[in-house]
Amino acid sequence: MLYLPRNNRQSQKRQNKYNFKLWRFEVLWKKISWLCYQYILVTALYMLKPLVRTIFNSILISVAGMAVNAGYVRVHASAHHGYTTLL
Repeated sequence: MLYLPRNNRQSQKRQNKYNFKLWRFEVLWKKISWLCYQYILVTALYMLKPLVRTIFNSILISVAGMAVNAGYVRVHASAHHGYTTLL
């Protein structure tokens, strides 16, 4: 390692830490972008108009949210009342 005065070494460490955090954010951003791109390709949303794509995504998120909510309510009710009352 090159000898640097103490202040420069500390600022270099801070800069390296900042670069590492920025690099992690960039990697995460690229992965999320890639997953969104795959979702658009698999569902063939690239062929739809923006309004229709928004409606489709809204319906899909609503249905998924209702399914998760229904599953949570069912499991919570089963745990609260006992499994025999719901079977």
